[in-house]
Amino acid sequence: MSLRIVVPFSNSDAHLMDGFVDLLALHKTIDNHYLTLVPTKSQGEIALKAAAKIRSFCPNVTVEQMPDDPEGGWPIAPNRQFAWTVYMLQRIGNSMPWFWMELDCVPMRKFWADELASEYAMKKKPYMGHVRKVPSRDQAGNPADGDENMMIGCAVYPHDILSRSTLMQDLMSAKCPSVGFDIYLSQEQQNPSYGGMAHTNLIQDAWNTHRYELIKGTYLGESAPSQFVARARGGPVDKRACIVHGVKDGSLGKLLMLTARGRIESAAATFYPEAKEQFIPSEVPVKIEPSFMFDQFKAYMEREFLPLVLEKLKPEPYVPHPSHAVLWDETVKVNPPKEEVAEPPKEQLPLDIIKDKLTAKHYRLNALADEMKMDKEELRNLLDYSGEFFVSGPAQWINRK
Repeated sequence: MSLRIVVPFSNSDAHLMDGFVDLLALHKTIDNHYLTLVPTKSQGEIALKAAAKIRSFCPNVTVEQMPDDPEGGWPIAPNRQFAWTVYMLQRIGNSMPWFWMELDCVPMRKFWADELASEYAMKKKPYMGHVRKVPSRDQAGNPADGDENMMIGCAVYPHDILSRSTLMQDLMSAKCPSVGFDIYLSQEQQNPSYGGMAHTNLIQDAWNTHRYELIKGTYLGESAPSQFVARARGGPVDKRACIVHGVKDGSLGKLLMLTARGRIESAAATFYPEAKEQFIPSEVPVKIEPSFMFDQFKAYMEREFLPLVLEKLKPEPYVPHPSHAVLWDETVKVNPPKEEVAEPPKEQLPLDIIKDKLTAKHYRLNALADEMKMDKEELRNLLDYSGEFFVSGPAQWINRK
């Protein structure tokens, strides 16, 4: 079975493209599959250059460029890119199952696409990916797993997904949901009447991880800071996984490249028994710093900018004003105390109104935002600030902690 590997990207993750192409070239073994790059409008040139490189080891490469750069940030923009891709695949007559492979996905070994295709055929479900609980918050407001299941977005989808979904059109409309498409579509995907979904250990959920190290043959990543509701996903890479999703700095891919060049010894040697003798043992853990230039920027700020700020903040020598020469003059009368004036009653704050409404009625986030004439994210922030309420589930009911 052949897969169509769909690689979406925008200006937010295009910096990962070079490392992504290097890994594809390292493993090769995707020449029996089809690869489609889906850039936003501003990233078309990067896509064409990447396609030219990939074509040397995978001839079935195409570029389908979006007509615009979706606005709205996460999750609105990614939701619309996903939905646009679904309709595009129908337009070009795609008849293959397809793997949504974002640029923060790391292929861990050769024949990774063959493994996904084989397991997808064996599972006999239209949807296959890493299935986990929907992220939520506990009563203390800390990130926790919810009660409902979802499939992480980087997964394998059926070619006829539009015939299995009534919610897909919402992702392209003005009422685009304020949750990720994987959460929004999860109820349909696990519904037996639509075919259901299957979990696979071939795809590891390592969302928002960085600073990977190789210690005693095991790849270990750290959880990066995040403003979103999610549990920490740092830790070891599962050796069963052929795809690790969520590496934000490219560090895991760099470790794999170093391993392949014989620079370090790693568990990857078990992936390539024929290359085991090429590896040079090392007792020193190898750590790859993030690919972005944060360290350089920090050093520049400390070296160049911080001294200027400190110089500006340095207090000037005190020179008394002539009027300060006499510290006390008995002829100066102390101003009588001002009469206290009662303050006018304050208007009821929005948070107080929200609390009153939620005491009287059970609301969804959308409904309460419309009634309060507020932006949904602004309302969510107020609820988080109150410490009394939290939003749960794809339906986004507001519950009291």
